[in-house]
Amino acid sequence: MDAERGRAFALSKGIHTIDIRHLRELVASFHDTLSEIAHQFQVLFGTYPRGACGHGSEILGYHLLTVHAVETTYCNGETHNPHFQSHAWLEYGNVIIDITCCQFDNCLFPCPYVEVDDSWHKRWKAKRRQMSVGASKGATYERFKRGHLLIV
Repeated sequence: MDAERGRAFALSKGIHTIDIRHLRELVASFHDTLSEIAHQFQVLFGTYPRGACGHGSEILGYHLLTVHAVETTYCNGETHNPHFQSHAWLEYGNVIIDITCCQFDNCLFPCPYVEVDDSWHKRWKAKRRQMSVGASKGATYERFKRGHLLIV
């Protein structure tokens, strides 16, 4: 990442403005905690990070909004190259927030990934983009809230 993009800058999307370095810290802390407790929520997180991108992104979006007043966008996409795969992540303005990208062999980014570079994420054909909180409904949403209590 070049120096201009790498310097700290204010992100103005959402209800709250947050510096990218602070956002990285919040996401890293969340990822570390989720990695430790994911086994308690097999139905949601399976073998985290593998197969947990949708639920992981949704609960991270819930956390960022309810604890830090940071509104993100939930993104879900798919690819058929060479075979069908789907993936989900969050976006905050032009910043990609992906806590499970390392589950894919062709992704060289570390988990968690919080950067402006979206070169890898462009390969996914967008299926859904919406405010991250509210992507799940009913019983799944209630499990997220209970799981979130263990994380914070």
